[in-house]
Amino acid sequence: MKIWQEINPRLKSAVMPVLTVTFLGYFAYHAIEGAHGFKAWVRLSGEKTELQTKAVEAHARRAALENKVALLKPDNLDPDLLSERVRDVLGFAHQSEVVIYDHDDAAGPEAEQAAPRGE
Repeated sequence: MKIWQEINPRLKSAVMPVLTVTFLGYFAYHAIEGAHGFKAWVRLSGEKTELQTKAVEAHARRAALENKVALLKPDNLDPDLLSERVRDVLGFAHQSEVVIYDHDDAAGPEAEQAAPRGE
């Protein structure tokens, strides 16, 4: 019993510091590793910059497409652009033009071996 009388006051005085350290450890862990912690903030910051870059690229592509669409409208028809699109989509060419087909891009290295070579 004498040992318990000596340990009891020490335990009572140690309970609050142990609980305080436990709570601080818990909150410190979740401040770093938690769903809204520091590591999540760093990861989300990286994703934010990537998405902002993609958004800028998408806006640039959209502006370029809007410009092309504006040029194809009947009230603002650009003859050069119309001619380019007709040649590209339909495969038309003027009689005086020479058309050179590049098979390397379409089929890869096999096309070079299969393509007849002019001598």
